[in-house]
Amino acid sequence: MRIECGTTRQRRNRIILVIIVCAVFAGWFTYDGWHKYPREQAEGRVAHSNSSIYLQKVLAVGMAVVTLVGIIHVVRVSRQRFALDERGLHLSGRTIGWEQMKGFENYDRRGWVDLALADGGKVRLDNYKIELCDEMIDQICARTNLPNPLPAPKANQQPEEGEDDSTTRTD
Repeated sequence: MRIECGTTRQRRNRIILVIIVCAVFAGWFTYDGWHKYPREQAEGRVAHSNSSIYLQKVLAVGMAVVTLVGIIHVVRVSRQRFALDERGLHLSGRTIGWEQMKGFENYDRRGWVDLALADGGKVRLDNYKIELCDEMIDQICARTNLPNPLPAPKANQQPEEGEDDSTTRTD
């Protein structure tokens, strides 16, 4: 019955994409502020103001800091673990016992639902953040007899445009 997972690949990839963009801009601003602009000014080709050169340096440092923060964030997100076991739901170092789970609220078709707790609090279960979110919700409903907020799978559902329908063979 134990379900354990990490965060989704989609979430990690989006963060990594932002890190790459920030690193590229940091490199670009670094090159302009410390190499290109001063060289062009010294050669007399382009008259860059000192404030323009300073701005490139500030932007380079700023983007380098954002890149570093992004790297720290992706490492933290990649280490996150989510689990469901005999004691309850384990999220970010917090354990929510089975007896604390009172129902689901605010289902959103984008993939998240709030788990209402006995103390009046709520915990958001988001399938963008939790790799096996739907399986955890199914297991919570089975264990606590709560109504399942997830939509029922449609019978005889045809693959949507662009989906692979290679699972049906006609040999």
